[in-house]
Amino acid sequence: MKIIDTNIPDIFNKSIDEQKVALADEIINGILPLISTERKNKLKKIEQLKEEIRVKSEFVKSEKELLDKMAIKLNHRNKVISLLDRFSKLHSIGKLSSRKLISDVINVVKNIDRIKQDRLDHYLAESIKILTMK
Repeated sequence: MKIIDTNIPDIFNKSIDEQKVALADEIINGILPLISTERKNKLKKIEQLKEEIRVKSEFVKSEKELLDKMAIKLNHRNKVISLLDRFSKLHSIGKLSSRKLISDVINVVKNIDRIKQDRLDHYLAESIKILTMK
């Protein structure tokens, strides 16, 4: 390769560091509007996602509460069913012979939907005692 001498200087009068800074400023000024617009769009998207998460978490919370209530109701219904089955067994084997016991069973059956869980547990335990007695 042949080197040609010209009168054009390779290095300007400014120092190389100043030229680097000027070039960096030009690059930043050219890219900054693109970056700031993209950043604003990303921040807006982040805010939208946060709002979606908040709405969905509230929905999940309400659905969880509903499921909990339904599970409690199902548990109550299952206990009622087992209690009624035990009353049926007691009646079929003739263990409900006394008038007081029969009237207690009738009162329980009439008010079975309003009986609390602990009371149901008590009646279930009592029915097991009566069934296991010989």
